[in-house]
Amino acid sequence: RGYALLLEGLAIEPAILEVVRAALKNSHASEKRFHEASLSRLEAQHKRVKERLDAMYLDKLDGLVDAAFFKDHAEEWRGELAQLQEKMEHHRSADEGYVEEGLRVLELAQNAQSLFLNKESETKRKIIEKLCSNSKWKDGKLFADYRRPFDLIAVAVQRHKDLVAAGKPENALNEIWLAIVDSN
Repeated sequence: RGYALLLEGLAIEPAILEVVRAALKNSHASEKRFHEASLSRLEAQHKRVKERLDAMYLDKLDGLVDAAFFKDHAEEWRGELAQLQEKMEHHRSADEGYVEEGLRVLELAQNAQSLFLNKESETKRKIIEKLCSNSKWKDGKLFADYRRPFDLIAVAVQRHKDLVAAGKPENALNEIWLAIVDSN
């Protein structure tokens, strides 16, 4: 019963869970727009520098620019192109999987207790390993820490319960759950 009781501390109210899911998806949409805008800006800069380098090369071929001038500026602009390329790759490869991972974490937190109660011993052990660390039994009581990010969820669930008990459910939603989403 010890672990089942511990896992109960991760259960998020269904209405709150839906709000958190929507906020997580909105957060992802905002991040995606940011990366797309940044990528567009960087691509425009890259194009300008590349055109500048190409034009200067033509000027060198036409004898309008001497070799030393071309060498100095070409080296500088190639370095700038490399930096821009690196930044563009960063934005292209920005992790879009965090939403799916966040939703899986929320789903596991929500269902942890029922999964634990309805599974075989080996599966129960895997659930506990995934969610908890430093588990100890002392004087017939279980002491365990939640692993990240389940520790944050457990704190949020308890704070939410405390604020609702104090008659402040709207504060619970804004101050706790949406702040967790914003921290991602």
